[in-house]
Amino acid sequence: AAATAFQRAWCILEWLLALQADSLKTDIAVSFAGEVSVLTDGLAEADLIEHGQVISEEKAIQKMDERNKDFPLEVLQLGFDLEAASSVATSLEDRRYILERFEQIGRCDSELKARLLQLCWRCASEAV
Repeated sequence: AAATAFQRAWCILEWLLALQADSLKTDIAVSFAGEVSVLTDGLAEADLIEHGQVISEEKAIQKMDERNKDFPLEVLQLGFDLEAASSVATSLEDRRYILERFEQIGRCDSELKARLLQLCWRCASEAV
């Protein structure tokens, strides 16, 4: 199936609302080229454990950075190309509702792209 990352209107709206809550974290998971990748907003529980033992925060951050650097750059590019007004929905009624919410919220494209940049700056700088 064709990639739909950062194109589904409901997903974009839910992400935007989560960002506005300010207390929620953003983790992005995708299946790309037969592999599942997860970009996390901070440490995941799996980062804190190795061989059944809790590890230091420094080592956990290294694990997170290693995992995050494998996140496909092609998918991140879709996020940076995001245009909420061009997003898709399965029904016209949903699309109208969501587009109205985007207009009420305003600046949604720039807010989402800025958050994505915050999420991937460490893995992007490692890849360069």
